[in-house]
Amino acid sequence: RNLSQEEVEDLIFGANRQEGFWAHIARAVPPRRVRLVYDHVQRVYHPMKNKGKWTGLEDVQLQQMVEEHGHKWGSVAQALERPPAECRNQYIKCFAQKEARRKGSWSPSEESRLMQIMQDLDKEGKTTGTLNNFWEVVAGWMDNTRMAHQCRNKWNDSLYPKLQNSGKAPRWSHTDSYILIQKVASLELDAEGDIDWGALTDNAWKFWTPHKLQQRWASLKKMVHTPGATHHGEHTYPFHVSAYR
Repeated sequence: RNLSQEEVEDLIFGANRQEGFWAHIARAVPPRRVRLVYDHVQRVYHPMKNKGKWTGLEDVQLQQMVEEHGHKWGSVAQALERPPAECRNQYIKCFAQKEARRKGSWSPSEESRLMQIMQDLDKEGKTTGTLNNFWEVVAGWMDNTRMAHQCRNKWNDSLYPKLQNSGKAPRWSHTDSYILIQKVASLELDAEGDIDWGALTDNAWKFWTPHKLQQRWASLKKMVHTPGATHHGEHTYPFHVSAYR
């Protein structure tokens, strides 16, 4: 179909968007996950993007709009002329039970609670593929004591790999470092910012998520003190691969 720009924006950002829309779009651009696709489209294509840093006045207006509309972020966004995701994230960051929010290491009781929440949602058929705001839902079940990205990272990087590994936390090895270096080198990119960490994962290497691989790459870089450590072209690649054999 030959759609106008206005029709495309209405299809993507309109109020009548069908449930599972973003999951459907994500399946067309593997291996991108739903959240990455959603965030990218909101950041790059939303008609209300690029308003910059939030002002104090906008924060006050945000509180007022949430009091009026609740968590109907589409309505809040129209009033503030900001993308819905920006409004939601700003509200969670600045106002939603800020006093109760925790940082740092997770306690055993928190981990157990997150594990139970994930199991309950799975039984109900609610997954990242069926809910566009899956991790916000999980954070809500955690009483917002942890933010959505904290729940996502804890599950993907720690609890799920442990569940897949017979209850034992998988350990990163020198072999894993070697594999990571080889995978990054095979991309033949000029800058670290161009790395698609999701493209480096595979079933044979199932314990390591894109987020964890990015963390491990940062740790490996700290072991090397050569110029150009953030580049990995033919002449600036910072690692001696033989050291990890």
